[in-house]
Amino acid sequence: MLKPTREQIREKYLKMIQTAGIDQAISAVHNEMGFLEPHVFDHGYNKEKFEHLQFMRELARELYNYKLEQDSKGLYDHGK
Repeated sequence: MLKPTREQIREKYLKMIQTAGIDQAISAVHNEMGFLEPHVFDHGYNKEKFEHLQFMRELARELYNYKLEQDSKGLYDHGK
């Protein structure tokens, strides 16, 4: 079975925003990171696992920034 690409993983969480909401998508990314983190150094350093974890951290920041952007739109667009 082929591992999903980074773009496929990213798309999975972007779709989750539409179906379950941004908070659920952010929580799901963090849950996956919580599973991955303890295993990065299993049997010594694993570059592939570490790079995947870094990607997931970047994705979490992207989703959180999206949430902040959406939340702030309501504040700034309120007077229009």
